[in-house]
Amino acid sequence: MNIIIEGLDRTGKTTLARALADRWGLRYRHFSKPEEHPLEEYGRVFEGHARDLVIDRFHIGETVWPTIFSRTSQLDTAMLTWLEMLLDSRGVVYVHSQRELTEEILAGEPIDLAQARDVDRLFEHTLKLAHSPVFRWSLGDAEVEDVIAGAAAQRCWRAEEIGRITHRWIGSMKPEVLLVGERVNDPGWTLPFVPYRGTSGHFLLEELSTLTGIPRRTAIVNSLTPETRAGGGYEPVRDLWEELGQPRIVTLGRTADACCSQLPHGSVHHPQYVRRFLRAKGPGWYGLQIAKELDP
Repeated sequence: MNIIIEGLDRTGKTTLARALADRWGLRYRHFSKPEEHPLEEYGRVFEGHARDLVIDRFHIGETVWPTIFSRTSQLDTAMLTWLEMLLDSRGVVYVHSQRELTEEILAGEPIDLAQARDVDRLFEHTLKLAHSPVFRWSLGDAEVEDVIAGAAAQRCWRAEEIGRITHRWIGSMKPEVLLVGERVNDPGWTLPFVPYRGTSGHFLLEELSTLTGIPRRTAIVNSLTPETRAGGGYEPVRDLWEELGQPRIVTLGRTADACCSQLPHGSVHHPQYVRRFLRAKGPGWYGLQIAKELDP
């Protein structure tokens, strides 16, 4: 099972994380302000067959604390959407750790009571946008702890079932659409469309983010394995498609189109092509082309 605990300081995150780790034999990890690029900091943890993790703070905090402390962050909407799709595919569940706050509880913290309540509202808002299930928990609520563990175990089991086909995919475990790209362009990654700024991955995730609700209902895989640089070496796209319940396929580019020639699918240009040659179409145009293929 994979559990991420987010929320304000002094609400019991570490207490819960340690309790879950001890009870269920999970590996405990703690994160704070990113020391690396957000995609490296958070994405690498779940790149392969990640399992049995309980994480005290993760990327959600990076959407909250920069606002409170007026600092910059490299994490943007495209990266956040990609991370949410990655975590959903790994069967993550979130816990929002909450507590009735007082000045005494916050003594010594760099924020006051009013700010703390603003922070908690920001966490609540961001977690509403999460693709994975979110549970609310407060200190001593053992009943909710059992519910959290049960949901996490069930989702992790499902993620492992899909992972037996390939771990090189992201998105919903019950998608309505499967986007099929071509190959991983960054040899340092095995996952599709890692959205560093200025890349086709960033462009694609930005465009998907303009389509309300679509990213939550989408899975993404490449047609070629990361080791493949020219022809051959197809990912098991058909097997993944069947395991995911035969969602609507939209291919992104010619290689993907050839890979899915025996499967029912729609097709659009690869995002790299659109970035280079169709940029004049303007923001949101490419997302609409994908949306049209979802309902031909």
